[in-house]
Amino acid sequence: MSEMPTATKMMLPQEHDSSSTTMSTTASSIGQPSTNPDVHTASITEPEPISRVRLILVITSVLLALFLSLLDTSIVSTSLYTIGTSLDALDRVTWVALAYMLSDVGLATFFAAFSDVIGRKNALTLALVIFTIFSIAAGFCNDITSLVVCRAMQGVGGSGMYALAFLVLPDILPISQFQWIGAMAGGVVTVSGVLGPVLGGVITKSIGWRWIFWIP
Repeated sequence: MSEMPTATKMMLPQEHDSSSTTMSTTASSIGQPSTNPDVHTASITEPEPISRVRLILVITSVLLALFLSLLDTSIVSTSLYTIGTSLDALDRVTWVALAYMLSDVGLATFFAAFSDVIGRKNALTLALVIFTIFSIAAGFCNDITSLVVCRAMQGVGGSGMYALAFLVLPDILPISQFQWIGAMAGGVVTVSGVLGPVLGGVITKSIGWRWIFWIP
């Protein structure tokens, strides 16, 4: 019976040394990079190099698509009264602007995901075709219902143009030039926001409200 405490006391230092070694090993491993080959880290790869002329043309085209998409959110703001009077629908004319904005905002995520399936180029081309067709059709509408429908479909195309602009630019620009994406997009947003109402008012007053859907 007297040997039990002695054996217990003899084991305690060994357990203490073992736990101390484990703690020191764990502490020294914190912050060290993992050597496990199964642990992978995400990396951003450089895009395939293209000629300078082609790069400028692609950037210009993408920014123009972004500009037209944003321009149509504000260009009708100064023409709504004239449109409502012409179509005898002042109580519903606000839907001409709302229909475009709802489609534009609501389908941006869809077009971004859709471009992963069919490719950025094909998705942007589809968006441009939809936008152009229904923009022209909106100018020929003679009642408020058909105009609202055309504006909603035009917003579908505008949504794709808006979303894909922010996907294509990082795909084609080198990583060192990523800081210019925000600058270019910010400039387009500013210009379209200022120019839209002005163009809408001038075009409506000079040649008629239908041309705000045909000229841009």
